[in-house]
Amino acid sequence: MESISQDEENYVRMSLLLTGIAPRAVRKCFENEFAPASLDVSLNKEYNKLRDMKEERRINQSQWNLLFPRRPAKIKETLKAWKDTDDKMFIETRAAQQVLKCIQENSCVTITASSGVGKTATLRHVALQMAENKYDVLPVTFPDDILKFYNPNNMSKKTMFIVDDLCGNYSFNQGEINIWEPIIDHLKMVLESKLTKIIVACRLQVYNDEKFECLSLFKSCVCNILSKDICLSETEKQAIAKLYLKEKTSDISQYYDLYDCFPLLCKLYHDNPELEVTDFFQNPFSVYETEIDKLLKKGYHAKYCALALCVFFNNNVNEEMLMEKVNEETRTIIEHICEACKLNRGTSRTILLDELDSLTHTFIKKKKKRLQDDPW
Repeated sequence: MESISQDEENYVRMSLLLTGIAPRAVRKCFENEFAPASLDVSLNKEYNKLRDMKEERRINQSQWNLLFPRRPAKIKETLKAWKDTDDKMFIETRAAQQVLKCIQENSCVTITASSGVGKTATLRHVALQMAENKYDVLPVTFPDDILKFYNPNNMSKKTMFIVDDLCGNYSFNQGEINIWEPIIDHLKMVLESKLTKIIVACRLQVYNDEKFECLSLFKSCVCNILSKDICLSETEKQAIAKLYLKEKTSDISQYYDLYDCFPLLCKLYHDNPELEVTDFFQNPFSVYETEIDKLLKKGYHAKYCALALCVFFNNNVNEEMLMEKVNEETRTIIEHICEACKLNRGTSRTILLDELDSLTHTFIKKKKKRLQDDPW
């Protein structure tokens, strides 16, 4: 058998190192420091397929933990940040008291409201209070995380799972509903222990979406912090203004009730004190502009189109316009608006009506049978 020369052997070694060993080693090193930007998105998108593979034992527990790692240190760090940063800028409200009462008396509670009202702040504040009552508080993203952390053999351990922006932040996310729906019955069984609780925050336009109806667990006990009984009182708004605006509080006292997102406006002004305070609180269009732009950028074209209809029709859209036969001119206008909003010209008008309904009390106000833009 002929032997290869030293140069040839060195070439083979170098080739193996460059094409076989080095890429894996370098990738492992770099990904420990800089995870691929799209990795979480890709994993979340294929979550159901990966879970099926795990159930079929094509993925073992060790591999699953690499894909969706348990991070107790990260959870501890998150809770510390909530306590040291968020909770120091939180004013106790009747909404927070009601949410705390509900989660003490029920196994599952949903906090809902439109953007900027204080859902997340209330969620975190109540979570920290439950932690003081000896609950292990675990922020999670997927229902499988709940099943993973739940220990049926430890009947003395109290656990509360926290989910923020359930099923979407700017609009209803069908992908997330597909993850939650198959496991709802299993979650109900987990909650039967009475030592396990789930508290979630959910945007009102997501909660109002008809497709949310299948998640009955999250409709069992609901705290809408915009409702008359627990919405921010004038005293609470004044306390929030004093915390964030200090000596400028008196400058905006007449603007407390202009917008539901008053807490967000206070925080934004606190972070941008160079703004003219009265102008900002009277016309915070930048806040709504950002929200609406994100609807388009994230692909929620039907909701964006529904809002565009309100603007085009002078802030008044009669429901009959989207339910009954209309004249040629109106039909053509609706088709052109659909096309401009990246929808098919033949998009059903009832779809647009459903989208408008889901935006009620957030971007839209309904008066009798007319729908009007809220901020304008």
